[in-house]
Amino acid sequence: MPSVQDEITKFARKHEIKLDQHTNPAAIQLLDNSQDIRRLKRRRPYDLLYEKAKEKVRNNLLNAKYISFTTDGWTSLNNDRFIAVTVHFMDPEECILKTFLLGCFNVVESHTAVNLSLFLNDCFKEWNITEKVKVAVSDNAANITSAIGMNQNWRHIPCLAHTLNLIAQSGLGEIKHVHKKVKTIVEYFKQSTKANLKLKNTQKQMGYPELKLIQDVCTRWNSTYDMFQRCIDIKEPLMSTIAIIGNMDNLIHEDFELIKHYCAILKPFKEVTIELSSEKGISISKVIISIKALHLHIKNKEKGPNLPSAIHLMLSKMITKANTKFENIENQPILTEATLLDPRFKKKAFSNTYTFQKTYENIKQRVAGIIHLNKICSVQNEDNEKTIPTDREDATSEIWQQFDSHVSTSTSVNTPTSEAIVELDRYLNEPIIYRKSDPLKWWNDRKKIYPNLFDLMLLRLCVPSTSVLSERTFSKAGYTISERRNRLSTKNAEMLRQVLKSILEVSVYFIF
Repeated sequence: MPSVQDEITKFARKHEIKLDQHTNPAAIQLLDNSQDIRRLKRRRPYDLLYEKAKEKVRNNLLNAKYISFTTDGWTSLNNDRFIAVTVHFMDPEECILKTFLLGCFNVVESHTAVNLSLFLNDCFKEWNITEKVKVAVSDNAANITSAIGMNQNWRHIPCLAHTLNLIAQSGLGEIKHVHKKVKTIVEYFKQSTKANLKLKNTQKQMGYPELKLIQDVCTRWNSTYDMFQRCIDIKEPLMSTIAIIGNMDNLIHEDFELIKHYCAILKPFKEVTIELSSEKGISISKVIISIKALHLHIKNKEKGPNLPSAIHLMLSKMITKANTKFENIENQPILTEATLLDPRFKKKAFSNTYTFQKTYENIKQRVAGIIHLNKICSVQNEDNEKTIPTDREDATSEIWQQFDSHVSTSTSVNTPTSEAIVELDRYLNEPIIYRKSDPLKWWNDRKKIYPNLFDLMLLRLCVPSTSVLSERTFSKAGYTISERRNRLSTKNAEMLRQVLKSILEVSVYFIF
């Protein structure tokens, strides 16, 4: 007979937002048919799953040597404020990137830098990972960046997706008349059932696929691009429908020219954002290459012939913003070291020899430090294992004294720095691998060949380049705390969010 937990899990997969037994008759019936109803009456069904989810995360965190985290804030329909915290690390044994949600916490105190810093420290202390946390990724909000800066053991990386969105939005004001016109058109079709039906019929008659217009949302990355691109995709049916309806300004040829230029400029930004926001791949090592490519892209577009003046001004503002945001991109050790430690890129990713040499020296010193610590630990272990020699052993060893003395004087002593140079040079002399290959598989096959570089790789490549995972937590939390379930307590919401992540994520390495 299936256990109660199996029945609840099966039910939760089918009814994600209706797991609460107090609001769902089917859940009550499910529990009434269970053999352990007395025990479950004392505990809500997701209490058990919540504990199981936490235990799963805790067991996985035991294997982590270095941890990075992302965090972000969100306000629910009930005006309750939540903070999500996700952790990312490499499993040294499997050499797999793992990601877990520590929680979507209701923080009632004011979100000042001091309070956020205390909250994060308490959170990591509860999970017993305080000493393992090394890098934080968040947006550029002043309170969270200051909170992260209060802990000297953490290094902060701004969310690249947020930064790219700021650059994309910086020049939008130069075509605001077109932007406003398109938004008005989309809003009209979203609100009018009759107009929307007319657009669908026109698409059918003209042989176009039935596509809906997309609304621009200022807080949603790439939504302006998506809105403009959809207008291009259904240009003829859209213009025909507007002309038939006749109660709004239609888009003209000049408008579409500006829209096409905008989409051509912003398409690579969307592609990079999607690639770097992936949850299951290494992204931090791609940042420098992606930024340089985007920078070159907008500079080349600015030099293009016959550009409309509005587009030229837009590109100028984007270039200025990009220069400000990415001026010192190759001076950030976390990014440069991650790039050099990715076998797909190595030194090919650097634009000049100086930056490569500086990164080389940084890695050499870090690897030498790792070797030095390992030697100290090795000597301590040897001292603990030493036994007092017998008189017979002392007598026998006199025979070899002259030989041992000769060997010790003729053999060169390897220093941690020299060993680091040998290991690093041997790694760099290996050919780079195909760009679409899995760098972690490469490292897993060679972790015994480059043991000290492997240790540093665990620290650098576990860092995500964006805080998107925290953002996605809130997207799903919006389904949990919906208008139909607005009386759900904050405590239950925290637990339910964790439970649903544990149940519904396909990958075994993600609590989602």
